[in-house]
Amino acid sequence: MARWSSPKDPALEAVLQRNRRWIVNNQIKRLLLRFPSRTTPVRLLQSRFKTLDLLSRATNWLRKYPSCYDLFNDGGGEEPCFGFTKQMAVLGDAEEATVTASKPAMADRLARVLMLAHGCRLQVSKLAALWGPLGLPDDYLLCLLPGRTDLFCLANPYLLQYLLQCYCSD
Repeated sequence: MARWSSPKDPALEAVLQRNRRWIVNNQIKRLLLRFPSRTTPVRLLQSRFKTLDLLSRATNWLRKYPSCYDLFNDGGGEEPCFGFTKQMAVLGDAEEATVTASKPAMADRLARVLMLAHGCRLQVSKLAALWGPLGLPDDYLLCLLPGRTDLFCLANPYLLQYLLQCYCSD
Protein backbone atom coordinates (compact mmCIF):
# COMPACT_ATOMS: atom_id res chain seq x y z
CA MET A 1 0.00 0.00 0.00
CA ALA A 2 1.35 3.41 -0.94
CA ARG A 3 1.95 5.97 1.77
CA TRP A 4 0.13 9.24 1.54
CA SER A 5 2.34 12.27 1.86
CA SER A 6 1.53 15.91 1.58
CA PRO A 7 3.80 18.39 -0.12
CA LYS A 8 6.04 20.29 2.28
CA ASP A 9 5.24 23.91 2.84
CA PRO A 10 8.47 25.87 2.25
CA ALA A 11 7.48 28.67 4.64
CA LEU A 12 6.75 26.19 7.44
CA GLU A 13 10.02 24.35 6.81
CA ALA A 14 11.95 27.64 7.02
CA VAL A 15 10.30 28.55 10.31
CA LEU A 16 11.03 25.12 11.77
CA GLN A 17 14.68 25.36 10.71
CA ARG A 18 15.01 28.84 12.29
CA ASN A 19 13.38 27.53 15.45
CA ARG A 20 15.84 24.63 15.63
CA ARG A 21 18.78 27.03 15.30
CA TRP A 22 17.28 29.30 17.97
CA ILE A 23 16.93 26.35 20.36
CA VAL A 24 20.58 25.37 19.84
CA ASN A 25 21.78 28.95 20.35
CA ASN A 26 19.68 29.20 23.50
CA GLN A 27 21.30 26.00 24.82
CA ILE A 28 24.74 27.43 24.06
CA LYS A 29 23.76 30.62 25.89
CA ARG A 30 22.68 28.61 28.95
CA LEU A 31 25.95 26.70 28.83
CA LEU A 32 27.95 29.94 28.84
CA LEU A 33 25.88 31.40 31.68
CA ARG A 34 26.96 28.51 33.93
CA PHE A 35 30.49 29.91 33.99
CA PRO A 36 31.20 33.07 36.03
CA SER A 37 33.54 34.44 33.36
CA ARG A 38 30.95 33.69 30.64
CA THR A 39 33.68 32.14 28.53
CA THR A 40 34.55 28.51 27.94
CA PRO A 41 36.81 26.41 25.69
CA VAL A 42 35.36 25.43 22.34
CA ARG A 43 36.23 21.78 23.06
CA LEU A 44 33.57 21.77 25.82
CA LEU A 45 30.95 22.78 23.27
CA GLN A 46 32.34 20.25 20.78
CA SER A 47 31.96 17.48 23.39
CA ARG A 48 28.27 18.33 23.76
CA PHE A 49 27.46 18.34 20.06
CA LYS A 50 25.22 15.30 20.10
CA THR A 51 23.08 16.66 22.92
CA LEU A 52 22.90 20.09 21.25
CA ASP A 53 21.94 18.59 17.88
CA LEU A 54 24.60 20.47 15.96
CA LEU A 55 25.37 19.41 12.42
CA SER A 56 28.95 20.66 12.04
CA ARG A 57 32.00 21.50 14.12
CA ALA A 58 31.59 23.86 17.05
CA THR A 59 33.85 26.56 15.60
CA ASN A 60 31.85 26.55 12.36
CA TRP A 61 28.60 26.97 14.31
CA LEU A 62 30.02 29.84 16.38
CA ARG A 63 31.35 31.59 13.27
CA LYS A 64 27.85 31.54 11.76
CA TYR A 65 26.72 33.92 14.52
CA PRO A 66 29.39 36.65 14.86
CA SER A 67 26.89 38.99 16.50
CA CYS A 68 26.41 36.49 19.35
CA TYR A 69 29.76 34.84 20.00
CA ASP A 70 33.40 35.94 20.07
CA LEU A 71 36.07 33.37 19.25
CA PHE A 72 39.51 33.99 20.79
CA ASN A 73 42.56 32.10 22.02
CA ASP A 74 43.05 31.59 25.72
CA GLY A 75 45.81 33.83 27.05
CA GLY A 76 47.77 30.96 28.60
CA GLY A 77 47.63 28.53 25.71
CA GLU A 78 46.60 27.86 22.19
CA GLU A 79 43.17 26.51 23.09
CA PRO A 80 40.36 28.39 21.33
CA CYS A 81 37.68 29.77 23.61
CA PHE A 82 34.41 31.55 23.02
CA GLY A 83 32.19 33.96 24.87
CA PHE A 84 29.43 36.47 24.31
CA THR A 85 29.92 39.58 22.25
CA LYS A 86 29.28 42.86 24.06
CA GLN A 87 25.91 43.15 22.33
CA MET A 88 24.88 39.65 23.43
CA ALA A 89 26.17 40.24 26.97
CA VAL A 90 23.97 43.33 27.24
CA LEU A 91 20.96 41.31 26.04
CA GLY A 92 21.75 38.54 28.52
CA ASP A 93 22.00 41.03 31.39
CA ALA A 94 18.69 42.62 30.37
CA GLU A 95 17.04 39.19 30.24
CA GLU A 96 18.40 38.33 33.69
CA ALA A 97 17.14 41.63 35.11
CA THR A 98 13.69 41.02 33.63
CA VAL A 99 13.50 37.53 35.12
CA THR A 100 14.64 38.83 38.50
CA ALA A 101 12.04 41.61 38.42
CA SER A 102 9.27 39.14 37.55
CA LYS A 103 10.07 36.62 40.31
CA PRO A 104 7.66 38.18 42.86
CA ALA A 105 4.80 37.96 40.34
CA MET A 106 5.71 34.34 39.53
CA ALA A 107 5.77 33.47 43.24
CA ASP A 108 2.38 35.14 43.66
CA ARG A 109 0.87 33.10 40.82
CA LEU A 110 2.29 29.90 42.26
CA ALA A 111 0.96 30.76 45.72
CA ARG A 112 -2.52 31.45 44.30
CA VAL A 113 -2.60 28.05 42.59
CA LEU A 114 -1.53 26.35 45.81
CA MET A 115 -4.20 28.24 47.75
CA LEU A 116 -6.82 26.73 45.44
CA ALA A 117 -5.61 23.21 46.22
CA HIS A 118 -6.94 21.21 49.17
CA GLY A 119 -4.81 21.98 52.21
CA CYS A 120 -2.71 24.45 50.19
CA ARG A 121 -0.65 21.47 48.97
CA LEU A 122 -0.03 20.04 45.55
CA GLN A 123 2.25 17.31 44.24
CA VAL A 124 5.21 18.64 42.32
CA SER A 125 4.42 16.16 39.54
CA LYS A 126 0.99 17.82 39.13
CA LEU A 127 2.58 21.27 39.05
CA ALA A 128 4.87 20.11 36.26
CA ALA A 129 1.88 20.28 33.91
CA LEU A 130 1.12 23.85 34.99
CA TRP A 131 4.47 25.62 35.00
CA GLY A 132 4.17 26.68 31.35
CA PRO A 133 0.63 28.11 31.49
CA LEU A 134 1.46 29.86 34.78
CA GLY A 135 4.44 31.59 33.19
CA LEU A 136 6.93 29.93 35.53
CA PRO A 137 10.47 29.13 34.44
CA ASP A 138 11.26 25.47 33.89
CA ASP A 139 13.55 25.51 36.93
CA TYR A 140 11.02 27.18 39.23
CA LEU A 141 11.81 24.76 42.07
CA LEU A 142 15.40 25.96 42.06
CA CYS A 143 14.97 29.67 41.42
CA LEU A 144 11.69 30.56 43.19
CA LEU A 145 11.48 28.34 46.25
CA PRO A 146 14.85 28.96 47.95
CA GLY A 147 14.24 32.70 48.09
CA ARG A 148 10.68 32.39 49.42
CA THR A 149 10.97 30.01 52.38
CA ASP A 150 8.45 32.18 54.22
CA LEU A 151 5.82 31.31 51.60
CA PHE A 152 6.66 27.84 50.26
CA CYS A 153 7.72 24.52 51.71
CA LEU A 154 8.85 21.47 49.76
CA ALA A 155 7.99 18.32 51.70
CA ASN A 156 8.34 14.60 51.11
CA PRO A 157 5.81 12.82 53.33
CA TYR A 158 5.67 9.83 51.00
CA LEU A 159 8.54 8.28 49.17
CA LEU A 160 9.05 9.75 45.69
CA GLN A 161 6.10 12.14 46.04
CA TYR A 162 7.26 15.65 46.74
CA LEU A 163 4.58 18.08 47.87
CA LEU A 164 4.78 21.82 47.47
CA GLN A 165 2.97 23.57 50.28
CA CYS A 166 2.01 27.19 50.57
CA TYR A 167 1.82 28.79 53.99
CA CYS A 168 -1.56 30.48 53.62
CA SER A 169 -4.38 31.36 55.94
CA ASP A 170 -7.47 29.21 55.40
